[in-house]
Amino acid sequence: MATVSFLVRINVEVHDEKALYRAAMESFLRDGLCETQAKEMIGESESAANVDECLIAVFDPGTSPDGTSIVETTVERMEVKPS
Repeated sequence: MATVSFLVRINVEVHDEKALYRAAMESFLRDGLCETQAKEMIGESESAANVDECLIAVFDPGTSPDGTSIVETTVERMEVKPS
């Protein structure tokens, strides 16, 4: 069977960076990383969260769904202008 490549985009608005940090930490701990390793990737604390890395940890936790291989994950910050 031939392999077909798709580009999937998800636009995410972050309303609570601390909650996102906790979700990323839980994802890493579930996958077997220790807290120190996780903090090296997503920041030392909720108040110093690396939001880009937290988003990657949550949306691309390292294990691709069956039948797929996630090739690359990138995060681009877009400022939202108040209306």
